[in-house]
Amino acid sequence: MLFPYQYIENHDIYTLQEWMDDLFLNVWCTANPEVDYDIDLLPQDLKEITLAIFYDARITTDYLYGPIERVYNIFQGFDQPTKDLLAQAYRDNNNVFDLCKQQNGCTPYVYATLQTLNEPLKNELITFYKSLFTSVIHLKVVQDKIGTIDDHYDQFVTTNDERKCPFCGLNSIKGPNRTVRDAYDHYLPKDIYPFNSINFKNLAPMCHECNSSHKLRQDPITNPLTHVRRNAFFPYDWDNEYEINIDLTFNNPDVNTLSENDVIVNLTSPTHQQEVDTWREVFGIEERYKEKCASKTDGKYWYVQATDEYDNYPENVKEIFTQSEWIQKMINEANRNKYSAGNFIKAKYLETCVNMGII
Repeated sequence: MLFPYQYIENHDIYTLQEWMDDLFLNVWCTANPEVDYDIDLLPQDLKEITLAIFYDARITTDYLYGPIERVYNIFQGFDQPTKDLLAQAYRDNNNVFDLCKQQNGCTPYVYATLQTLNEPLKNELITFYKSLFTSVIHLKVVQDKIGTIDDHYDQFVTTNDERKCPFCGLNSIKGPNRTVRDAYDHYLPKDIYPFNSINFKNLAPMCHECNSSHKLRQDPITNPLTHVRRNAFFPYDWDNEYEINIDLTFNNPDVNTLSENDVIVNLTSPTHQQEVDTWREVFGIEERYKEKCASKTDGKYWYVQATDEYDNYPENVKEIFTQSEWIQKMINEANRNKYSAGNFIKAKYLETCVNMGII
């Protein structure tokens, strides 16, 4: 991740997560086998929303009323150590920062583990938590209480005004005045991890290519082949600076015939190498940066700018800049506005051409 997002600290939409915290920790995890479920066990706001959805004839799916009772009944059959285990799993899965950094004893809890514990509970919760994000948060009766995800997005991209996807640095993020918006990605996939489908610290706007072509349902904190935990960038790690170095090598010195297979991309960090390796793998970074370098409208055009366009300038311009100075000027300008039109790749591309004697 090239740069972190700044988290929007205050928005009414976070209220839904607060209701779910209260439900899980203070209703389900305290379910008394001697006390039958009653909707009056719910906190008042959640009770009102649950009843409003249940009695709204326009809403044909029972998103809350029945599922909440069925899960309560399952929890009634658990002993206290099991309830405590699930309460800790809930807290851990909502601590996305510590999960990404593998710190403070925070341990991820997955649906596969939940299925081993109690398959009916797993089946109830996977439907319940998915529906919170795909359906419940979009219901008007809910929006009247907590606002809309579109409003949150507008505030988000107003604060995070780079208008560039930090997961690739290549594609734009739509601004607040568009009629459509980019999707929020579940950084820890909602198909794998229970409890955090509406936790906005696990939700981050992402360009369509990153979201739908590369990350998909990939798990950033567990290696899919070895199933070993790994560090990942936390999308809102605003307080911790890190450096990512991008180095290029061309195995073919002829820019006109340079292909993706001729480009070597080396991504390193003096402090966050494991996070960089995870980011590179999950978002297909190497192949995308290679394509940029070999593209006719990117790398090959940058070469033309540095050579042919300079050759075509009037002599009085060439008296001001030598070609080497002209190229350095291009590199400096690209570095001043890194994320405009792939400038961070452009600067490295031109530096590589110079260092290899291509220009």
